[in-house]
Amino acid sequence: MDEIETLIRQERKSCEEKWRDFSKLNCNALFQTAMLLTADKLAAEVALLGSIDALAMSSPPGQHSLAAWHRVVALRSIETSPLSSSAVDPATRFMLHPGLLPVIEIERSQRICFVLRMLLGYTTAVCAEMLGVEESGVRMLFQMAVLQLQQKVVANSSTLNAC
Repeated sequence: MDEIETLIRQERKSCEEKWRDFSKLNCNALFQTAMLLTADKLAAEVALLGSIDALAMSSPPGQHSLAAWHRVVALRSIETSPLSSSAVDPATRFMLHPGLLPVIEIERSQRICFVLRMLLGYTTAVCAEMLGVEESGVRMLFQMAVLQLQQKVVANSSTLNAC
């Protein structure tokens, strides 16, 4: 009986170590995603921590674990995202990868749609389901996001060229 308990403990420890390594490898990227979706570092932290609780960690991470974690982070971020504010928390700007700064400036609903479709690669149908809107609404939000992003990039490059 002691041998079986020892094997179970070793298996559990090995699984925990694999999840810890998996988390270390992917946590920053998922936090960046959560910040893009929420535009708020505290809401992103809440979403990311909440997503960890939702993961099935009884077996080692597999090939679909990252996709599952991304989906949970996205859903939690959408749920915890401030609905009324489109202002970006200054600390979030500082913590976000510089290449993603123009994305954070897109209006909230358009930004969420853009991140889900373009950065996470979800289909229009999946985005519609996650956002609770019709597919035509997702297409419209995405088009508006692309236009806003183009305007932000042009405005930023004009500012840089003026210096």
